[in-house]
Amino acid sequence: MNSIRCVICDGDEWDRIGAVHAGETRREGTSLQRVEQEFALGACRNCGHVRTIEQYDAAVFSRLYAQESQQPVSWGDLKGADALQPYAEMVELAGGAALKSSAGLIIDVGCGNGPLLVTLAERFDIALPRLLGIDFNRMLPDRFAFRQADLNTTDLMALVEAGTPVDAVMSSHVIEHVLDPRRFLRQLKKLVQHCGGVIYIETPDFSAVDVGRPDVCNLIHPQHINYFTADSLAKLMASVGLLVEHVDTQVTGGIPRLRMRARAASADEPAARLRASLQAGVETRAQIARSLMCAGPVLLWGAGGDLWRMLEEHPQTGALLESGRVRIVDRALAGATIHGQQILSSSDIRNQEGPVILMPAYSGTRRSMINFARSEEFDARLVDLYAQ
Repeated sequence: MNSIRCVICDGDEWDRIGAVHAGETRREGTSLQRVEQEFALGACRNCGHVRTIEQYDAAVFSRLYAQESQQPVSWGDLKGADALQPYAEMVELAGGAALKSSAGLIIDVGCGNGPLLVTLAERFDIALPRLLGIDFNRMLPDRFAFRQADLNTTDLMALVEAGTPVDAVMSSHVIEHVLDPRRFLRQLKKLVQHCGGVIYIETPDFSAVDVGRPDVCNLIHPQHINYFTADSLAKLMASVGLLVEHVDTQVTGGIPRLRMRARAASADEPAARLRASLQAGVETRAQIARSLMCAGPVLLWGAGGDLWRMLEEHPQTGALLESGRVRIVDRALAGATIHGQQILSSSDIRNQEGPVILMPAYSGTRRSMINFARSEEFDARLVDLYAQ
């Protein structure tokens, strides 16, 4: 059990809460024999997430997903054309009419026999060349484009021509079936992040299961590996850089449908802010280096990392230290030497001439220095280029 890690918190300790079974009944003449495999269910001791705590291999998947045993999602009493209504609701949440006015692909990952694609084509008039179904085998009507894929291992980007815009990736009642939901979401994100497309995910909401219904057991079976709630799925989406725009739960045919719409969070904004901040530090150190060239004595207060970075970035400042025109001041390092010059103590500043330039970038350190300068009554001489 300890080799299975929680997809939400990465914990590896589980409390067994029960088991589900899968198997087949074999007949030999008039004799029947039932062959079953048990799949234990566990709750993560750290975060409470529930999943099967058994190892799945190719043989297990082959038994669980035998072609003849596959069944589409059942929406209770909804039959015929009404059975497409839940899929129409999915499309509306994913963008509805806005999808029709665009031109990119709409991809159904885990398309099954295609009710979502049928809904897009027939109820929303989406042109067939824009629709693509992906699944591990084909049950999709021939009119729709299809790509075969193992959703546990296939690189989905390889199934779409490079540069093709993708307006929406939709996946209904699939994420609970895959071995690694985090990898699965990353795959969906890759499909849309270059063009700002939307991701729609639907899965049973196990925080809204009606425990009084005996037929809820059709939601708890070995094909379902992870059992999500709105909270756990939102955390998982955030962990892969998806920004949830909409979340709700709607019960249809006894199935509590957890519905989420998300987009790839902008990776550029935080990166751009950090780049700008780092560049501001570079520019301020350059400004300090230029200010040292002024006539007359100058005191440079602070001999920490920012001073050393400035000396590396502007080697000419070393000559100013050696000449004695620029003096270094630092309370903790007083008495040490740098570029042949002895570092002064902060208490010596009052007895020295010239402006006092604050070297540290960290604002907390500069505040302490400013407070000290006020107490020693030389704060009027301070030059804080970081604050300008």
